[in-house]
Amino acid sequence: MRNTLRTWSMRMLNYRVETLPADEAARCKVFEFAQELGIETIVASPDPALLPELDKLASEFAINVAVDDRRAPKIALAALQSSGKRIGVQLDIGPTMITG
Repeated sequence: MRNTLRTWSMRMLNYRVETLPADEAARCKVFEFAQELGIETIVASPDPALLPELDKLASEFAINVAVDDRRAPKIALAALQSSGKRIGVQLDIGPTMITG
């Protein structure tokens, strides 16, 4: 995939992961994959309990994490208050307006 991107002089800036792997080693592999491709941001809907680990991985790999929680973006934002600079909320305005 990296060679194909280079051939076409393209970059993959974001990488969406619908479900992060259950174990820590596999989650680390997601970040390794993203780093190999030069991805800047991983978009995911993680369990809030994983945020401290994702914060650590984001800093270690210098890759941003955008938490996508369309059901309750305010709750996601509150959960991120103690996270570092590399973790934020991916906000889709349409569903957010519908849910208030």
